[in-house]
Parts: sequence; structure tokens; C-alpha cells
Amino acid sequence: MSVTFKNPDISVGKVFCDFCSFTYAVKDQSEQSHIRKRLSADALKEMGYLAYKTARRRYKHGVSVRVDMQSEETVRLSCDPWIESSAFFRAEFNPSKINLIDVKILIERVLKSSWVTIILTSKFTRIDAAVDIANVQIDSLLLSVPKIQVSRLFCKNGETQTYELGCLEGNIIIKFYDKRAEIIAKNHKKQLKDTVPGGALTRCEVRLKPKALLEELGDITNPFLKIRVQDYALLPQLDDQLFRLTIRIAQCRGMQDALLLLDPPDRKKMVKKLESASCPWWNGQAIWSNWKHELVKLAIPPPPYKVLHG
Repeated sequence: MSVTFKNPDISVGKVFCDFCSFTYAVKDQSEQSHIRKRLSADALKEMGYLAYKTARRRYKHGVSVRVDMQSEETVRLSCDPWIESSAFFRAEFNPSKINLIDVKILIERVLKSSWVTIILTSKFTRIDAAVDIANVQIDSLLLSVPKIQVSRLFCKNGETQTYELGCLEGNIIIKFYDKRAEIIAKNHKKQLKDTVPGGALTRCEVRLKPKALLEELGDITNPFLKIRVQDYALLPQLDDQLFRLTIRIAQCRGMQDALLLLDPPDRKKMVKKLESASCPWWNGQAIWSNWKHELVKLAIPPPPYKVLHG
């Protein structure tokens, strides 16, 4: 479902969960032993899964499992942490690209616990909230978030493909990237190809590291409200050389740094020009309205949370 604005060609979707990882505490040593045996490529193959061993930096055992032969998406499972105080079991997957019923069945078979028990008591260490913007080129956007600096910018053939704010060590990373270009690049390596969008497709992805229960995720502050999006591609000021240079510097170093490079009179004029580049189609409140519904989808069957259903 999308929200369409004045320009009929531009549509902004509702938020969805693009990745999640959680840890589950297992104290009983006999249960731990059972999980170690189950969490091997050979044991999972005997259960009918296509699985292979993967190296995990913080865990002694790790496997990637394909739960659907019609998809190349995998569920990554790890157990037995090197640091004893860490939770014994970890799972990570992309809920938007995989059947959650299949994930539920797999993890229940490995842990010998019900999905409701697992999902209620696990701590979510990472969850990505994403939204797609159709028919907008990322290279035409100017992005900013208060107190979060531009950290990385990836370009190809003179065009921006990924724009990232925040650092990997922080609790939030915001990425805007060319989703169409990513799909095309990945299709070259995949046997099962994804459908390539007919027009431009930009994805905004907010990576959160909440270390919280599923119930608590419903109270997360809407991160899209702070994201300022400006589209300067159609502004008449683009024939101004100083304006174009300021925009390029702002994309690489952030708007504050770019403006500070200008003399005060030019800075004042530039701020006024940029105000006319605000996007009527960017509405953080409308984007986030779907968040609790996405959390309910993770809980199979949906538990009676007041937070999720409130």
C-alpha cells in the first residue's frame, strides 16, 4: 500500500521490516547440547533443509538455511557464544523476503520451544525499517538528520547509488540507496531472478539496534520524522554554478559543512533557495503508520499485546 502525492508519478510506500535479528537465552545445559546437535548442516539436511556452515564472529556454531526452494533467501542461525554471558542462540532473516511460517517451523524444531515463547522472550538486537520511493532518483535528493552526520557515499558512473548517515558502531544508521540498481546487480549472481522495476526506485532504510523485546519495539520513536528530504532536481537554480557545487558538497559532507564554506551573504541566499526544494511527498508520520502491523506479522500467531494492537 502506498501514499500518492501531488505528482502522480511519485509514490511512497508504508514502512516494512527489511531485516531482523534476535537472541534467545538458553540456560539448561541439556537444551544447549540438543541445540548444538540440531544446529549443524548435516542434522538440518536430515530434516529436509538445504543448509551450509557459516562462520560467525561471536558464536562457535553457525549455519545458513534455505527454508523455501523457490527462494535463495536464507535464515542464519548461530549458537554457543564465545562470550559466556551472551545469549546462547541467535537468529537473523529478512521478513519481507521469506515466509515467516517457514521460519517459525525451522526455529521451533531447532529449539524445541514454541514460537510464541521464543518471540516473546527474545531480545531484538537489530531491526531494519524500510520504505520504497517510486520514480525518484537518489541522485536528486538532499538528505539530512539532526545530529547525525553523513558517513559514507557510494557513486558509480558519476551518479550516487548509496547515501548513508550514521556510523556502524552507533544505534541507528540511515541509508538511501538505488534499489533498482541493487536488484540488477544481484540478479547477475542469482539463479532465481528478482523482478526489475520499470522506473527509478529509491529505498530508505533505517537500521536500529534496540536490544529490546518485541513488545517494546512498538514504543520506538518514529525515526522517519527527523529525516529531512529535499528534491532539488527540478529547481530553476540548477543553472547556478555555486548552487550546484554547494549541493554536491552537501551530499558528501552534510548541509551544515557546505553552508559554512559560503560567505554569510551567499549562505543566506542558499538557505532561501533550498527551502523551495522541500518534498511534499515525504511524510514521516504516514510512512510509520504501518509499523505496529509489521510487528504483529513477526509474531505468529499474534500475541495479545496492548502495545501492538493499541
